[in-house]
Amino acid sequence: MSSTAPTAYQALTKLYTRLHSLSHLAAIASWDSAANMPTKGAEARASALAEISLVIHGLKTDKNIKTCLEQAEKEDLSTEQRANLREIKLDWTVCFDIVVGIADCL
Repeated sequence: MSSTAPTAYQALTKLYTRLHSLSHLAAIASWDSAANMPTKGAEARASALAEISLVIHGLKTDKNIKTCLEQAEKEDLSTEQRANLREIKLDWTVCFDIVVGIADCL
């Protein structure tokens, strides 16, 4: 059985599916903090939310994303996939520009 490496577009959609799941989890935990915080649970909840945010940030600012975006733009994609790729690129560009802007200020 031969296995084929995923295309750059497939790698990006897999990553952004994971990012969506993590963001969804963070939103649920944040809502739960506001609606149903256990007694003395604020510190642990804040720590968990900060950890999820760090994971999301690390995934969104991975240097390999730029290469995947460049490769995916050369792939034979449907109109829907091209639209999805534009949204992924926009999201990555915004995140990357923020990171570069902060680094420039340091």
